[in-house]
Amino acid sequence: MSNSNAKGNQPVVLASFLDPNEAHIFRGLLENEGIEAFVYHERSATIMPITVSGVQVAVREKDLELARSLLEEIRSG
Repeated sequence: MSNSNAKGNQPVVLASFLDPNEAHIFRGLLENEGIEAFVYHERSATIMPITVSGVQVAVREKDLELARSLLEEIRSG
């Protein structure tokens, strides 16, 4: 695989949530828009939420801009 392809496919953390359910809901919203998303630290965050920085949702680097726009849209109501 070439470096240009590998770079666009690397997961990048988009947002963190204290509630794992919120992270999964957001992941579902992203996937409904055709953006592959991943949830990290779900189990660790329920045990030590302060040290892990919550449950993280990541997307592929190539989808980051679109995913950020969706996140801003959701947060603004």
